[in-house]
Amino acid sequence: MAGYLIGLGILAFATWRLRSHRTPPGAVEFTGTVLEELSRRSTQTGRNSRTYAPRVAYRHPLTGVEAVLEPTRFGQHRFTAGESTALVYDPARDRVFRPLDRPVRETTVLVLLGVGFIVAQLLAR
Repeated sequence: MAGYLIGLGILAFATWRLRSHRTPPGAVEFTGTVLEELSRRSTQTGRNSRTYAPRVAYRHPLTGVEAVLEPTRFGQHRFTAGESTALVYDPARDRVFRPLDRPVRETTVLVLLGVGFIVAQLLAR
């Protein structure tokens, strides 16, 4: 029974993750410039492994005000100061964010994991 619940929980999380990180209707896609790459020690991949995220300068697409986007998630992708990166402005939530680099690939792993738990529970009967 626990395998079903764990599998369904993972599938629900995968669905939420894919839906919440897609470009919402009415959103404005634009670019920003990487100011610097921040790094931190990864808590998941090992003690010597590091993950990275950019601090990004941008001009707000509606107001024209210059601002800096602080990172909210870290990953394996490296960044170089001065390079352009994609940003999205969601007017419904009045927020600017970086879209996921690989939302389908990351979600596929979660879906396979969730289905694996459910299948393992079925085979354990």
